[in-house]
Amino acid sequence: MKKFGNSLVEMFLGKTLNINDNLEGFQKSKLIKMLQKHSSASAWKYTDMKGIDLNTCMHHIYIKENGKLFIQP
Repeated sequence: MKKFGNSLVEMFLGKTLNINDNLEGFQKSKLIKMLQKHSSASAWKYTDMKGIDLNTCMHHIYIKENGKLFIQP
């Protein structure tokens, strides 16, 4: 059984992805070309997702001003 691993591939300047090391060379190159061709379908950060309300993507922790802190498992 092959060991699972990944290699860092730069798709565009400053944009990297991890791709499985077990792919053959031609498979990696086909995958990279396909991902580059359809890059507009991917989001690198939440602000790239058009039409998504920020409240959907952001996490808020509401704390009462004088609330008592406690540890919970």
